Amino acid sequence: MEDYFTKLQEAHIDSRLYVQTIKLGDALFLLQSKIITTENLIKDLETSQATASNDELREWYQAKIDAYTISLDMLNDVVKSVKKSA
Repeated sequence: MEDYFTKLQEAHIDSRLYVQTIKLGDALFLLQSKIITTENLIKDLETSQATASNDELREWYQAKIDAYTISLDMLNDVVKSVKKSA
């Protein structure tokens, strides 16, 4: 049984994530792509919300919009942090 836990511990140590150097432009491009995608999702949800037939559905769309807005804010904060640290 001890041997199993030893092997498990070794596998865990070997599976650690290693930080790689990435180019600033690549990171910013990826972040900007995610921002654009999130903005488009919000626009689509707003369009669907405007045509929703009942209050429950409109509230559901608003909850999704709020969640994506929070994600968008976080992505923008990451972009600011990356640019500041460069």
